[in-house]
Amino acid sequence: MKKTAEYENEFELIESELTEEKTPYEKWGRIIFFGAVSFLFAQIDFLYGISPFTVAFLGAIPFEFCFSAFVGGTLGGFTSLAVGDAVKTMGALFVVALLRSIKERYFRKKENDYINGIFSLIGCLSCSLIKAVISDLGFENGLLIAFECALSFFCTLLFQKCFRTPVMQLSISELSVKESLCLGGSFCLFVMCGACFSVDGISPVRLVCFILVLFCGACKGVSAAATVGVALALSLSMNEDYRFVFTALSVGALSSGLIAPMGQIASAITFAAVTGGLSAFNGDYGIICVIEAVIASAVFIIIPQKYVAAFQSFMHKKGITADDKVAQRVAESLREAAENVYSVSEIVSDVSGKLDSVINPEVNRMFAFLQQKVCDGCQKKFLCWNRNFDGTASDVLTIAGIEKNGSISLKKTCPRFQQLSVCIDESYHDFAESLLTKSKLSEMRRVLTDQFCSMGDFLKSTALSVSESRIPDKGKAAVLKTAFSDSGIFVDGLSCYLSSSSEMTVEITAFDPEIHEEHKKMKAILEFITKRRFEKADITVTEIKTVIIFEERSALTVQVGLWQKAMKEGTVCGDTVSVIPKRNGSATVILSDGMGTGSRAKIDSNMTCSIMEKLIYSGFDFDSALKIVNSSMIIKSTDESISTIDALRVNLFNGKAEFYKAGAGITFIRRGNEITVIEAPSLPIGIIRNIEFFKAEKELQAGDIVLLLSDGATVGDCGWINDELLSWNTGSMNDLACHIVRLANLRTDENCRDDITAVAVKIK
Repeated sequence: MKKTAEYENEFELIESELTEEKTPYEKWGRIIFFGAVSFLFAQIDFLYGISPFTVAFLGAIPFEFCFSAFVGGTLGGFTSLAVGDAVKTMGALFVVALLRSIKERYFRKKENDYINGIFSLIGCLSCSLIKAVISDLGFENGLLIAFECALSFFCTLLFQKCFRTPVMQLSISELSVKESLCLGGSFCLFVMCGACFSVDGISPVRLVCFILVLFCGACKGVSAAATVGVALALSLSMNEDYRFVFTALSVGALSSGLIAPMGQIASAITFAAVTGGLSAFNGDYGIICVIEAVIASAVFIIIPQKYVAAFQSFMHKKGITADDKVAQRVAESLREAAENVYSVSEIVSDVSGKLDSVINPEVNRMFAFLQQKVCDGCQKKFLCWNRNFDGTASDVLTIAGIEKNGSISLKKTCPRFQQLSVCIDESYHDFAESLLTKSKLSEMRRVLTDQFCSMGDFLKSTALSVSESRIPDKGKAAVLKTAFSDSGIFVDGLSCYLSSSSEMTVEITAFDPEIHEEHKKMKAILEFITKRRFEKADITVTEIKTVIIFEERSALTVQVGLWQKAMKEGTVCGDTVSVIPKRNGSATVILSDGMGTGSRAKIDSNMTCSIMEKLIYSGFDFDSALKIVNSSMIIKSTDESISTIDALRVNLFNGKAEFYKAGAGITFIRRGNEITVIEAPSLPIGIIRNIEFFKAEKELQAGDIVLLLSDGATVGDCGWINDELLSWNTGSMNDLACHIVRLANLRTDENCRDDITAVAVKIK
């Protein structure tokens, strides 16, 4: 299914949110970040004169930042390694960057988790073998080369996993064990390499680690401080000159975590005292750690409390995906729009009331006409029209038949009463037409008010549906996205929602236009992971992105049969039926019977069904849709337009059935050997403004049959319908509907005959 350009324009704002286009400052910030991290990864001389971590980092990052990482890794190698090893590192980085460029240009769609890891392995292996040939290295160094290459391969996979983990969208507690281990392992590798870089002996990475331990203790207590402290201490102590850091930082982290409840200052002082005290007796390197611990503690003390609270909020926050943010903004916009529409409705209603309260201008014209034509020259004119205006006006309106005020005093006091009566009759015709027009306009204003109220109800219910009926399951979404990437399917966004009755919907967003070809594989993964069955994918492809939606398959389906017969042969049946097979987990059937028979009745019923179907399909609830359809029927024409509504909506997940009737006939429900009848008096639409449905609810199950009938089938005694339903055991629902219509036509007297429609619905 393709979206049109019109729809693309409507969703332009949401698209920009989802793509998260960065400003130039943000883009340059990322470029600098990746270059700096690559620089720090190159600081350690690991194994055989090369740093496999910076090579693996270059192999794992997004391709657009490869040049930045190449430059950073090369500079890092030349500032920390011997010249030969630095050249070797630069060569390995160049090979990886070259291979990734070729892949990006010619094999962009051939995405695989292991390809970039193989590139990193090739980069390390090629440069190490060249150096080995030149230096004539032995067997032991060959084993070290193999280990180094394997390490670069697995570190690339590790870093790739980290970049795909939605750590900014999910809370730390919502990450899977695999994702947590990958993030923790990658950070420890970064600490191990970055700690080798120092400025006048002070390591910025060690300072960051010390401050991080203090933050963890303040926000999460002793357990978090001890866990993070031990992990970072192990990474920092890999350098043989700083072996003592393991004991010093581990004990310092534990102590600061224990003291954390006493406040920010107490925790910082304790950390500086314990970590610095245990480091002080380890020579020059120990003194450096003492200085770093004091600096970190001082920084932590002067950091405003709001930043500590912000870090704590990040640790405890509930994750929210980009799609959820969009949904929240949409819900808020809909609520605001609903309130505005309600305000417009109130304004229209107030103006209508004020206009109705104003005296019709034709009345004033009639009074002026009488004064000029009849009362001019009369001695009592001043007395009647000035001193006793209310009494005179009341008498005139009574003579015209507009008001009923009993006796008319002008009969006794007015010397020109006969002439006055004749003139009132002459001027009343214009007044009556004006009054009719005013009445029609007033009715239209009231109908417009109903329309606005219905629209407000729809917007409000839609906002509720967006915000509450779509409960995000972020844990399941993270698991599904990981399963997709492990299977070679890379998506840019994945959201998993549960309805209020626990039905699942999965929405997948990708900027690869060809990804929809994998929808069958996606469906298999979804069903395996969730242990649920899903319908076929609903795929939307635009120039910007591809959206794939999987809805959980319902436990029930409906089989609908329909048969109609016009009152007279060769004429049109005045009844109309609309069927919405499945929408939001429900199936809906609507039957409308127009007033009378033939084409006129068909127009009314078809209009009713068509509008109702479109509104229900668009998300309107039945009550809001009824107001709009009713007001449409009222203003359709000057002639009376009346029709009935008999609707059935079945939830296909739990079997809950809702019945809506407005002037409709009897509905029969068969379950096994029992018949249930739904019948209630209600008005058809198109008569009065304030109309309401009669509503009923039933729990249906597989095998139940619901029979909706127009009035033409239920003339007289309906006991025979019970018998026919109970005895029906074979044939389709079309056959049943045809059977009922045929028998109803045979049983109806010629003088009472009407259009006949039967709709049979079977739950399967």
